[in-house]
Amino acid sequence: MVIAVTACQSQEPDPLSQQRSALKALYDATGGDDWSQSDNWLSDRPLEDWYGISTNADGYVDSIYLAGNELSGSIPAELGELDSLKYLHLGDVRSIIDAGSNYLSSIPAELGSLGNLKYLDLSRNSRLSSIPAELGNLANLKWLNLASSRDLVGPLPTELVRIQNSMVLRFHDTSLCAPTDPDFQDWLEGLESWSGNLCD
Repeated sequence: MVIAVTACQSQEPDPLSQQRSALKALYDATGGDDWSQSDNWLSDRPLEDWYGISTNADGYVDSIYLAGNELSGSIPAELGELDSLKYLHLGDVRSIIDAGSNYLSSIPAELGSLGNLKYLDLSRNSRLSSIPAELGNLANLKWLNLASSRDLVGPLPTELVRIQNSMVLRFHDTSLCAPTDPDFQDWLEGLESWSGNLCD
């Protein structure tokens, strides 16, 4: 008599399921029920059918555009799991008639793990208070807009000098300032453009 033994294999989490979980965390953490628009969010529809979401050819999230959509709360750490994300716009768009605002209160350090991120816009979020040093890990970042997020205070993290792209940096109309040490100043001079104040 032959007894067949079947090995029990642990299954890896489905990456696309992780994408949905990360977006659900964003919805829950930022008052999704009260967003201006949330078409198809938390549904079984493909992610590219969710309002403000674009995906690449493999179905992974590569763009989140929720500007002026009445988000209120904290940006969840789970967004750091969206490895294919290139474009994250959670700011405000005053140029669009009847656009709302966003009221986000924190930037998680985990956003620094988004190695493909090229565009990060958190402008005009009135409750943001600090910039995590881990944003200096965003090696491919081309655009960082923090302008008019009026509760942001203190020096920009010196770790930003690790970003070696000729990027655009906006932090005007905030209480942020650019450190005056030579390394940081050299880095600023190498940027495509920047706007904001130097530290006293």
